[in-house]
Amino acid sequence: MARIGDDSLIVRGEQRADGTWLFTIRYTVHFEPGELGTRFADSVQVSADSRATSVPFLACGRSVLRKKRVVVDDRTLTDEAYATVCVRRRGGADALTQSARLRRISTQSPGTRPRGPGVVSSDGRLSGGARSGPS
Repeated sequence: MARIGDDSLIVRGEQRADGTWLFTIRYTVHFEPGELGTRFADSVQVSADSRATSVPFLACGRSVLRKKRVVVDDRTLTDEAYATVCVRRRGGADALTQSARLRRISTQSPGTRPRGPGVVSSDGRLSGGARSGPS
């Protein structure tokens, strides 16, 4: 039987300019060898009125990474909100479900985002990296 990977459900939210939140939900579905080539469908629910439509997909490998995006009005959420993923075989009654707490990340202007290795600075060089050539 297909299963959603342990600790594979990741939910992130970013506030958009209009005050709504864009949540990105990622998870991995693992399949048994006999399920390869079988059609499945998945959906995500963030709140009572914020449900993503069910999307069909094919079990094309032993594990398939799935990603969903859902826009939610912030006034409908509490700090205890969860996203729930539902995966089911097309035409089947059994469903796999898994929930994860929503992590909200407020937007920041580019000038206030922290820099680290591999982040391009304003002069076009990597911050924190060594420069080559004469100084």
